[in-house]
Amino acid sequence: RLDPACYKEDPLTGVCLSDGGQVLSFAEACYPYGEGWINSTGVWWDNVAQVSRIVGVCDDTPYEDSLKPWRGYWFTWRENYKSMIVP
Repeated sequence: RLDPACYKEDPLTGVCLSDGGQVLSFAEACYPYGEGWINSTGVWWDNVAQVSRIVGVCDDTPYEDSLKPWRGYWFTWRENYKSMIVP
């Protein structure tokens, strides 16, 4: 379970995941804190610093805890046939 003192809103606010019937927030869907559909962290490339950065829930001490426009992210899915809905 995620530490509620760590954030005021869901991590990756507004991002949802769906299996075609059920829709869950990122916090509800991520492993190891929720249903386990997707890992709780992802990676993006910081072209300025020339390093990969971690994005994810604050319990995992990521570099960032929200998705930014015009940036590509890689997440490891733990189950097939799920989709990510980004606002």
